Amino acid sequence: MYNKMTESFENNNRIMSIKGLKAEAKNRDHTGYSKLNRAQLTGLLNPEKLIDLPIPENNRKAPAIDQLKAEAKRRGFTRYSKLNKAQLIDLVNPLNEPKPKISVPVLTPRPVKNMERVKQYAAYKIGMVKKYVKYKFNKFINWLLEYVPPKPKIIDTAFEYVKKSIIDLFPKTEEEPFTVKETKSALNKFTIQYTIAGRDNFDADSFMDRSRPLVIKLLENNHEIKFKIVLHCIMEKSNIKSGEVESHPKAFHSGIELNLVGTNTDEIYSEMMKTILERLATFQRSGSNWIFSSVVSLDIHTVKYKPLKVSSYIPLPKASKR
Repeated sequence: MYNKMTESFENNNRIMSIKGLKAEAKNRDHTGYSKLNRAQLTGLLNPEKLIDLPIPENNRKAPAIDQLKAEAKRRGFTRYSKLNKAQLIDLVNPLNEPKPKISVPVLTPRPVKNMERVKQYAAYKIGMVKKYVKYKFNKFINWLLEYVPPKPKIIDTAFEYVKKSIIDLFPKTEEEPFTVKETKSALNKFTIQYTIAGRDNFDADSFMDRSRPLVIKLLENNHEIKFKIVLHCIMEKSNIKSGEVESHPKAFHSGIELNLVGTNTDEIYSEMMKTILERLATFQRSGSNWIFSSVVSLDIHTVKYKPLKVSSYIPLPKASKR
């Protein structure tokens, strides 16, 4: 078939004039062709170098059926033996080349499953955020109301109206005062446990800070003891599969400290509070999805500290003195 294409090309070049061959060489961006003869121009425009050389419409010969069938066989087509010439020309058209087989998996989008559980989990998270924002906002409002400057001599009616409106929007509820109580003891009060009950709308940091004066006063009235504090909390997490919220009590311990007459109790309490809050934060970051919910209580465990000391004198025997 290649020989027939070459023969057809040479026949067409014999029909074209030298001027036409030079024009075609110029269209093909060849150089140095102006002094070439017909044979050299034909060699320059050989199909081996450029197969798609245009052939004049009046001299173009349609391929035979045998050539079309051979081309169809070379391209891998099937069921072409009974096709006519027009159908074979349409079949061997380069636009009808068979599509390559690519063994690559195709990614198809899939619908998201369990969207209802995801929505429930998102709603729970949004509710927790709202609860925390509300607590912070109420805390700020309470602070704002407690630190209102004294009334001026000249009463501003507009200011009083705004203040009254704010108080009506956020009524201040009377909270039960924080108290420390003795809850357990053993060995004739050699070891004693004191407890401060938890409160709603308090996080761990603010609750321990609010309990600071009570703990310091307790330590100042009880010297020569070893003590530690334990924060009992309620932790929660949401089960993504079932959508249920699980609650679980958790205790966070401080280290054991010694309280003597000259001990700086405020500094020791700050260190113990820092240790408990760090352990609480580590527990929430450990990947278990537990989050802080509320404070149950703050326990202070004390044990009397009595170091060994000499209590009597035993004289040596006379034989030992010699």
